[in-house]
Amino acid sequence: MTFHSHILQLWCDDPRLRREAILERMLTRVAASRKLGADEAADFLTRLSVQLDTVPVTVDDLRRYAHHSGETPLPF
Repeated sequence: MTFHSHILQLWCDDPRLRREAILERMLTRVAASRKLGADEAADFLTRLSVQLDTVPVTVDDLRRYAHHSGETPLPF
């Protein structure tokens, strides 16, 4: 199968799952770049929250999610 300039957009009607997707994506980003600071993380979380139409996700939300997920403490 060959794809030529196609975009596929999936949408989930469950805001809780969209919020969890934001947190998971951010944890992946933090793990990939230990240089990421709290301000940059907050900006990214704000953009994702708007894009996925959820209540704002904060750095504190991310810290709690990381803790409950058994992740190592965040570097910020």
